[in-house]
Amino acid sequence: MEHLAEVPEPRTGRYIAHPLDEILVIAVCAIFAGAESFVEAVEWAEVKEAWLRRFLPLKNGIPSHDTINRMFRLLDPKQFENAFRSWTQGLLGSFQQIAIDGKCLRGTARGAHSPVHMVSAFATELSLALGQEKVADKSNENTAIPALLAALDVEGCLVSLDAMGCQ
Repeated sequence: MEHLAEVPEPRTGRYIAHPLDEILVIAVCAIFAGAESFVEAVEWAEVKEAWLRRFLPLKNGIPSHDTINRMFRLLDPKQFENAFRSWTQGLLGSFQQIAIDGKCLRGTARGAHSPVHMVSAFATELSLALGQEKVADKSNENTAIPALLAALDVEGCLVSLDAMGCQ
């Protein structure tokens, strides 16, 4: 929660029924538990409400899937990513294997626009994605890998790459 508290509140000038940190903790925990949509995140939170109340006040209960969806549309993705990366960096031990791999995101091609390509860093022992970087248009993974590695503290880690990343 310390790291998620670094994400600035994007809502202004109105009544806020569900604090940002509660929404972010619910969403992140639900995703780790296998939720693949905001609806599934709320369903998970409703089942786990007693557990969540151990460390979240939830004064107004579990937020709706629409509330969570609106919040993620308002959030600055870079600020959320920085907070998430900061948190995951604290989880790494002195020796950890990190797999770097690029993927083309299915369903992202639109008309004349090419599909989105991403490079991800995955902590194999933790089964946790540590970060990702979008590959620039008309480029390849080799330009995104250094940017991703620069954003992560990989000292003491074994980093593996496929043939594309070894150029």
